[in-house]
Amino acid sequence: MENKTAVIAIVNKAYVEGDKPMLDLFLDSLWLGEDTRKLDDQLLLVAVDETSFERYKFLRLHCYRLQMDDGVDSNGEKVYMSDSFIKMMWRKTLFLGEVLKRDYSFVFTDTDVMWLRNPFPMLSQNERIDLQISTDNFNGNEWSEDNPINTGFYFIRFNNKTMSLFDAWYAMKNNSVGIKEQDVLLNMMHEGVFKDLGLTVRFLDKLFQWVLQR
Repeated sequence: MENKTAVIAIVNKAYVEGDKPMLDLFLDSLWLGEDTRKLDDQLLLVAVDETSFERYKFLRLHCYRLQMDDGVDSNGEKVYMSDSFIKMMWRKTLFLGEVLKRDYSFVFTDTDVMWLRNPFPMLSQNERIDLQISTDNFNGNEWSEDNPINTGFYFIRFNNKTMSLFDAWYAMKNNSVGIKEQDVLLNMMHEGVFKDLGLTVRFLDKLFQWVLQR
């Protein structure tokens, strides 16, 4: 977008296989949703294997080939909380931090969702809000850190505070064996890291979320 805001989704071979791949359903929702068709050009698909990269490059979508760490098999579905799953989530975190450092704000979205309408009118455009993030169970207060966060959808603005957040988040990788990156971020919030960095965070009410979980 003109203000250097992108929509980013990360995919691998498991998302592009089958008669109706999961990623095709996600892309269909962008085509059919309310005021979402124009978002196609803001979408960056980050492919972690050659199969998914070639598939969507062929379709002339914006696609980036992300190299995984040594020893991580990027093909196929990753069992939840397996070693490969956790390593892939941390590689995702490192990459998204690098996007911020290139002066881009972005919406990150999992691809096991369907966008029923354009989310940007429902996201606050107040530039003083650094992070707007989905919740697993909204407690009624959009500013309360007691909300359990869900990193499957969030809007983060580029600034020094958010870059410092991603640096601190990724720095926890080696001290968080067996813990996925979402839980590490939740623990950091409860330990006061958001406040220490001066972050303003808005927690999104599930009743008004514009994505439908599959």
